[in-house]
Amino acid sequence: MLDLHPVCEERIESGDRVIATIREPEFVAVHLPNAEEGLAQAVRDGLYVLEAEEHFEFREYFDTPAELLQRRRELLAEQADVARRIAAAAPPLVAIQRMVLRRFAVGRPSE
Repeated sequence: MLDLHPVCEERIESGDRVIATIREPEFVAVHLPNAEEGLAQAVRDGLYVLEAEEHFEFREYFDTPAELLQRRRELLAEQADVARRIAAAAPPLVAIQRMVLRRFAVGRPSE
């Protein structure tokens, strides 16, 4: 089984400067810890065995601020301050998320 997901909120860069972080408090406070704990419990129960784990940055490049704003419109709907910083930024823009990729083998659950 493969598990791939972000491990933090997405940051936006222009040049080599961080101009904003797209806040996702429910993801960070609820969904991410619940998913991690559910998977950890499956490993503790012997359903899966961790074979490999890699952490990396996923980078998505945008030619214009408008393109980024369009792609993230749902997340930015209630983040006007972040949307303004993105709109005023010099292109190109880079959206960066730290990710984890894990490979699991099927385990032998204890009875």
